[in-house]
Amino acid sequence: MDQLHQLCNDLASKQSLVRCKWPGEDLAKPGKEFLEERTFLFQKPLNLTPVVFLPGFAGSGLEAKLQKKDTPAWYCYEKTDWFRIWLALEEVFVQDCWMDNLILHYNPENNTYNNAEGVDIRGIDFGGIEGVAYLDYIYGIPIPFTSVYSTIIESLKAVGYTPGTNLRGAPYDWRFPPDYHLAGLYPQLKELIEDTYSKNGNTQVNIVTHSMGGPTFTYFLNEMPKEWKQKYIRSFIPIAGPWAGSPKALRAIISGDNLGIEFLGLSVVNRLQFRKLGRSSGGLISLLPDPFFWGNNQILVRTTNRNYTSWDIADLLKDLGATTSAAIYKNVKSLFPSMKAPEVHTHCLYGTNKPTEIEYTYPNSNWDEDPTEINTSDQGDGTVPLKSLQQCQTWSTQQSETIEIKEFDESDHLSVLQDQNVVKYVLDVITNG
Repeated sequence: MDQLHQLCNDLASKQSLVRCKWPGEDLAKPGKEFLEERTFLFQKPLNLTPVVFLPGFAGSGLEAKLQKKDTPAWYCYEKTDWFRIWLALEEVFVQDCWMDNLILHYNPENNTYNNAEGVDIRGIDFGGIEGVAYLDYIYGIPIPFTSVYSTIIESLKAVGYTPGTNLRGAPYDWRFPPDYHLAGLYPQLKELIEDTYSKNGNTQVNIVTHSMGGPTFTYFLNEMPKEWKQKYIRSFIPIAGPWAGSPKALRAIISGDNLGIEFLGLSVVNRLQFRKLGRSSGGLISLLPDPFFWGNNQILVRTTNRNYTSWDIADLLKDLGATTSAAIYKNVKSLFPSMKAPEVHTHCLYGTNKPTEIEYTYPNSNWDEDPTEINTSDQGDGTVPLKSLQQCQTWSTQQSETIEIKEFDESDHLSVLQDQNVVKYVLDVITNG
């Protein structure tokens, strides 16, 4: 049975899924073991300081409300009340409707984004945990392979945390780049942190992020006064942060990506349909390799006629015919390198020693096909190369607050959230410090 379980998780890892949940498996096991160890060693109650979770790209549950005049097909709904749109597995059967509802419309003249006409979208259960634990449910029962923070959440509940009080989530619209949340997510996030602080006897709050959630929260902190950060933030725990971007985001823009959502080896998400969404998404485009960091020595894309480095991304987007993406990229390419140290105690966690994509070959510039060759490096977490994950180390010379760096061998970008050693590390930080 254990071998079958391992085989299932190995397959999930190769397909970029989070995990397989075995019947009877206890997701709270890391928390229970942590509690037993601490009780044995210290014989005193844990200090349950409050936690807020911020997910990464495509890691927040989203819901939509429709009041549309036109749809791409007769079977697409025109009018609905609020319903789960991301990730709703039933939507995969009507992907033209799905992506038509999710796509953004960008105005380069004033650098603004708009939903499709007649579509409203928001995060699910802001301040609760439903929008950050799993991405989809069937009649209230979570679908295991859509897990995001479920293992950490169940482990925190096992040691005494209470959802809605000292255990809270901040799902957000990940389609937007970090700087676009100034009038949306960030005021809500500020209020949530302050409310969590007050609900817990004026106790400072820990912020746990994953992937793009790290730069998104860092941008928020850069906007906040030092005095506010000192009062409200106890620690910042970014997990798998892509601080200098990732080539894999570039592949999603070029030829699309199915996000690893597969069943019996067959793709569930049409990568070309998702490419339409990705090319309008400032969130994804902000994750393209940072030219200030990657330079012009590392080739990212090879074609018959030309090779492209990070310095050539603007040209590549034009050659793709992705004019909207090119306009967005012009505004977001300097976002990550312009971010400053967060000025709070930080624990930077990430996986290592997983083959990670760094270079793609598209003969004859056939952008609609998957690359014919993908070169990888053994240094990274399977999605983000190691040198991008390590960039948070540079903060140690920019702030007086401590920066702790912790690597977890062979944890990939998604399953790092289920790694028992990662979960126990997070528990140690937020209950002891």
